[in-house]
Amino acid sequence: RDFAVEVRHHSKTDVVDLIAFYVHGDVSQNFQIFDEISIFVPRGREENLISVQGAIIDPGNYTFRDGQSLYDFLNTKFYWADNSDFFQISVNRNNQTIDFSGDISAIRDFTLKGRDIVTVGYIDEIFVDGNVNYPGSYPFVSGLSVRDYLAYAGFGKNYKKDVRRVRVFHLDGTIDKGDNVILQRGDVIFVPRSFRSWFIGNSSVLSVLTSFASLTLTVLAINGKL
Repeated sequence: RDFAVEVRHHSKTDVVDLIAFYVHGDVSQNFQIFDEISIFVPRGREENLISVQGAIIDPGNYTFRDGQSLYDFLNTKFYWADNSDFFQISVNRNNQTIDFSGDISAIRDFTLKGRDIVTVGYIDEIFVDGNVNYPGSYPFVSGLSVRDYLAYAGFGKNYKKDVRRVRVFHLDGTIDKGDNVILQRGDVIFVPRSFRSWFIGNSSVLSVLTSFASLTLTVLAINGKL
């Protein structure tokens, strides 16, 4: 129970509330450490035990203080992951799910109870695949276009005509064509390879013709026709 840490020095015991210090900035709880002291962290009570899962660094069971809000808890107990989504937080209580959908006021007003299950959602990403230099997932940012994500993925400037063949696969199963598409969380952008990009790649037409001519001359020389 990090809200009731005991700092013992000889016959004196001070109780430190780390939550008050970290969340509310109560500097009186920033206890100074001296020589010959011991620190005792009390074990949390079972009725103050909840489970936290999802996009956090160290999911598992945590204790909370009586009357502690979900907001205070989220700001003290664990580290957020790089892909944590504060707009996708829910609490399962008695097999009923309460979805906060980024409502900060509701999160501040929500009081935790034992056996609650807190879930922190992951940031939905945009996936880019196909004829790009850096396929993979990219964070979803509202307002970014298909061309923006293609630029992040290294869409080759030599294949401008390919952009008309781009497909955007949505989570609901629908498919849109082209780069003038309103993106949604979880979309997959796929750039199919054209024959030109497959056959020529990053080489110029002149270099391809030169290589082909060289190969032809080699074959003719082998066959004794030169």
